[in-house]
Amino acid sequence: MQNNSYNELYLKIYQLLQKDSYISKKEYQEIIDQYTILFDTIQKLPNTNIKENLITISNNIDNWIINHNKKFVEKKLIEYENYFDHIFDAVDPSIKLDMEQRKAILTDEDYSLVIAGAGSGKTTTMTAKVKYLIDKCHIKSDEIVVLSFTNKAVEELDSRINQDFNLKVNVETFHKLGLDILNSRLTKKVKAIEEKDKKEIINKYIKETIFKDKKELFHIKDLFHNDIFFDSSCANYLNFEDYWNHFIKITYEKEKGHLKEYNTSQMESRLDHNQSINGEFLRSKPETIIANFLFTNNIEYSYEEKYEESENRINYNPDFTVYGPKGKKIYIEFYGLTKYMQYGRYSKEEILEYNYLIQKKKILHQKYQTELIEV
Repeated sequence: MQNNSYNELYLKIYQLLQKDSYISKKEYQEIIDQYTILFDTIQKLPNTNIKENLITISNNIDNWIINHNKKFVEKKLIEYENYFDHIFDAVDPSIKLDMEQRKAILTDEDYSLVIAGAGSGKTTTMTAKVKYLIDKCHIKSDEIVVLSFTNKAVEELDSRINQDFNLKVNVETFHKLGLDILNSRLTKKVKAIEEKDKKEIINKYIKETIFKDKKELFHIKDLFHNDIFFDSSCANYLNFEDYWNHFIKITYEKEKGHLKEYNTSQMESRLDHNQSINGEFLRSKPETIIANFLFTNNIEYSYEEKYEESENRINYNPDFTVYGPKGKKIYIEFYGLTKYMQYGRYSKEEILEYNYLIQKKKILHQKYQTELIEV
């Protein structure tokens, strides 16, 4: 039985080392894992050639793989020299891959970390890697996913991979991939949650669920004491609404001599978290200031309500919908052009896109003859 297992193991390792391809850690580890029992019992085996050979394999398999991969990369650097020399000729003949970039492309490990400074050619290397996988390794384009953390990096990669080379590879952010996976399995489409929505969900969860469990409530209160405040009397109330009514009463009695100052301090404190005096979370401080102005002047409004004048044909949610007399609606849009749309933080293309969207909103309000206040 041991002879058969050893012969199978030896044959698989021999065949693996004869392959004209890069051997990943996962690939040879799967073989070793199949014979774990055999390796675990080495010391119990009689002193035979099988025992000696198993010890040799156990002690040297890593070095064998390293040497194989080193020779493979050296061989392919020569074999594909002309391919790498001219891989970008159709796009930009001035782009030439250096030796380190070529090695990174040929290395087909499960995980590879490429460390390089800004502008040193990481995007170029990733683009060439994708093209190499399709051209030389015959990987199908729909079996490749290129991921990045930022939309800007995705745009650069997509431009090179799909516009320049027309490789038709999926290039997206990690968040977009997760969203695509969810939507491929759900009957109702979902979208990425906004920062303000996260806060509202957490608030609701604490008020409706956590508040009932006082042990958990005080545990969370201690952990996040800079963000969550409850006084000790909350232990006496079964639900948040009763506690809140109590808290308002005692706060009013304590602060009624200087309510204006108290309200101002509360507004300023909430402003740091983009939370209005009305309790809602907004996208930015300027929008929060607008909401506070409307609320303190008793002007009825809603935040990011769907624009219904277009008969729901357009997915547009103005920043604020203000309700005037006789059902008249006035819309307010805040544009962060001066402070938030500076070059450097945003690219020229992003600013042009932002201005284009502003014009679209203006045209929409003109078309349906609705009143728009621009801030």
